[in-house]
Amino acid sequence: MKKIILLALTALIMVGCDTRTEEQRYNDYLQEQKKQIEYQSRWNGYSVIIVDNCEYIVKTIDVAKGFRSATQSGYLAHKGNCRFCAERRRQEVEALVEQLKGK
Repeated sequence: MKKIILLALTALIMVGCDTRTEEQRYNDYLQEQKKQIEYQSRWNGYSVIIVDNCEYIVKTIDVAKGFRSATQSGYLAHKGNCRFCAERRRQEVEALVEQLKGK
């Protein structure tokens, strides 16, 4: 019985935490979308994607505009300051230092 009461109380607390109205949630959503558009326009159409634990800069271009299925072409380049590669390099340097200390 205690488990059921505890479960019901936990569910009530989790559901009752958000006191915003639907209008406030929608306004927050619109503000987040506006920030995302401003961020993308600052990058002038470029975006960053993660593929195989590396960051790449992507630029897509609409080749055939006016058709229902627009053909896209674009560019993909490895990001020079990729945080994943930086972490791998740091681990490699630490391993090399440990190996040199052992000799």
